[in-house]
Amino acid sequence: LTKNISIDLAGHTLYAKDKTTPAFTATTSVDLTVSSSNDGGKWIAPAQGPASNVTVVGIQPQTLQKWTDEGAYTKFSSIEGKRITITSAQELAYVCVVQKAKPTQLLTYEIVLANDIDLRLLEWEPIPNFGGTFDGQGHTISGVDIKTAKGTCGFFESLTGTVQNVRFADATITVKPEESLLGDETTAYGGVVTGMLGSGNILNCVVENCKVTASESATSFGVGGFVGQATDGALVQNCAASGNTFSVPEGLSGKTFIGDPTEKSSIVNCYVDGALEQDVGKLTDVYSRGGSNNTFRRDTTADSGSDLSANAVLNGIGWVLNKQKEDGSE
Repeated sequence: LTKNISIDLAGHTLYAKDKTTPAFTATTSVDLTVSSSNDGGKWIAPAQGPASNVTVVGIQPQTLQKWTDEGAYTKFSSIEGKRITITSAQELAYVCVVQKAKPTQLLTYEIVLANDIDLRLLEWEPIPNFGGTFDGQGHTISGVDIKTAKGTCGFFESLTGTVQNVRFADATITVKPEESLLGDETTAYGGVVTGMLGSGNILNCVVENCKVTASESATSFGVGGFVGQATDGALVQNCAASGNTFSVPEGLSGKTFIGDPTEKSSIVNCYVDGALEQDVGKLTDVYSRGGSNNTFRRDTTADSGSDLSANAVLNGIGWVLNKQKEDGSE
């Protein structure tokens, strides 16, 4: 990371390392870009003139906490028509910055990932009110870390658009209750992909080795692997969950896909590598693997505990994990 600073020389001259070559004078105005040397406030700047580097001691770097802090994010480098290509964590963070400033700005845009993105360095701030299209193109977003969010949180705070072809790995989501303005109720919805899924879609996504924690109970509560709370018309389709865990208050539970769905929230053609914890919502061809390695199918009209063939699983949802269908087609 870089930081622009200004130095008031108070009429004096700042010399380079050779102690004879002036680097800056009281009458010279320059832009000084420095990078941290990680040794307690010493910053080393590239040569600003004919001499060697200039070392400035005693400047303390700004401590960055979140990806949305100034200095942590960068603007988009590739916009073609209505398509924005993301190549780094810094650019991905700018999606949140834009949405916070103007929620409708990205409504008609498609955002695509060109690389795997690692977000472990800083805390992630949920992207609010996203209604566009987010296409991971098969890439992985790892290390989403949310510690301080209240009310509704996930990679997206709320989603009414489409998220597709993304693998979320090693995320740690902690949601704290948020009190209403009247003080008569509290809300806590948490999911890896989004805290709230409106009439939007999550397609061809994987959530694995993630943890969702609700520190306290709330009047309105929902914790899920993919979604905290979903409304009528919400759709999770062709998705897979593996190795995810939940930490919730006693008497409550985390759900495999959607923490608090409606009867018209749809989960279609999905798979969990383990027991299925999803007793509410419209389930169609949802598969789970039992302790004896039997594969169970669950839908809204019938349950099956029979041992389905490997081909049946692959033709249903196994291709999500294997990144291809049984016949090798995309």
